[in-house]
Amino acid sequence: MTYGIVKKMQKIKDNVFWVVYYVILLILIIIPFYYSHNYWTQFFFARSLPLKHKILLDISRVSLLIIATLMVFFRNQIYNKRREIFLFLFTFIFCFILLEISSRYYVCNFAEPEIQSNVLLYDEFKMCGLKSRYSPHPYLNDYGTPNFRTSDGLDMHNSLGFRGPEIEIPKPSGRYRIVILGGSSAYESGVYEWKKDFARQLEKELRVLYNTENIEVINAALPGYTSYENLINLELKVLDLKPDMVIIYEGVNDFASRLVNPENYHGDNTGLAKQWDPPKTPIVLKSMFVRLIIGNPIGVGNFLNPPDFLYGTTEEKILEALEKNPPIYFKRNLENMVVLSNYRNATVLLSTWAHSDEFGDLTSSYAYEKGYEEMNVVVKEVGAENNVLVYDFVKDMPKDKKYWVDGRHVNDAGAELKGKLFAEYIYKNDLVSYEIR
Repeated sequence: MTYGIVKKMQKIKDNVFWVVYYVILLILIIIPFYYSHNYWTQFFFARSLPLKHKILLDISRVSLLIIATLMVFFRNQIYNKRREIFLFLFTFIFCFILLEISSRYYVCNFAEPEIQSNVLLYDEFKMCGLKSRYSPHPYLNDYGTPNFRTSDGLDMHNSLGFRGPEIEIPKPSGRYRIVILGGSSAYESGVYEWKKDFARQLEKELRVLYNTENIEVINAALPGYTSYENLINLELKVLDLKPDMVIIYEGVNDFASRLVNPENYHGDNTGLAKQWDPPKTPIVLKSMFVRLIIGNPIGVGNFLNPPDFLYGTTEEKILEALEKNPPIYFKRNLENMVVLSNYRNATVLLSTWAHSDEFGDLTSSYAYEKGYEEMNVVVKEVGAENNVLVYDFVKDMPKDKKYWVDGRHVNDAGAELKGKLFAEYIYKNDLVSYEIR
């Protein structure tokens, strides 16, 4: 009788152990996929994952669930091997610690800059003696980290946080200074070396056309910037540099600011943006070894955008958002930039925003094409209504893949062509009009 009760109690204890084990295992399986899912959906501005990633995630999830289920079914055999299991777990933990230490040493000291930027968490750059590309800012939310350098020295920011070399202040006499404003497609995220970005190519081409070294082009763009950040950047930082010309190249990021719930579509862009706020890092992602395998899904967008800012993911919902959220604030911001620049005696050059539809990504969908066209129409309207030249760059820039890294960003060859096309437009319209010594 007593023996039977003890045996029954032991069985209950065993069952409780395995139930707890199974629940914990399920949580460990679900968490990384949940955060990975959020990352991919935010990155592609859609709720549906790219097919290849969805398949890999589903296979991994199902495989882990099968293994966990089999462990429960064969729990008696496993439980009878507790010593072997303990030895296995000890070995696994010891090896994982070694891998973690090795991974951290490798990433900090030997990894390529691209790997470092894709693996390191924001607060780990300092640990490795590096700087993140982005830093918090009280008015812009974020800005380019001053004096940022990649470990190979091929990419850099100056002391103002702008991509490229130092800027002479005050502006030397006879210097013609051009400043570019925009997001990642003006910053040129698809071009790794700062010396090959759009600003450098434009500067090179203009110096040849005007036969002078006294033309300077400054890249004041930053990935993620919309016309809201560009307006603040212009007023608080750029105009102090006394630019002679301001080029505004924007469209795609302001298009994204319209894809919010119509109730949250406001003139201060609070539907899309929030104050710089570092998100919590799941335990599994605190491992450098894990991030070397799956990447770091916590990008700067997680610091700056509400997690569920998207109004809809289906084409129908996107079109509905475009209809209910017209680009009135984009137009207002462009007009304000024109007024401010003109007041400070700076010529303004607006441009339509170009992309490639040959990658089969979201940039080639009907809803996105429609949205981009609407933004370009606004640019032309602002130009016509404010007597500002608009370079219809869309008509001249080829969509050929050889110039693009994806549907939104050009590669080195694309940046070179882009600089040449803009330089020819500026020269043809004699925008650099006063004598340069």
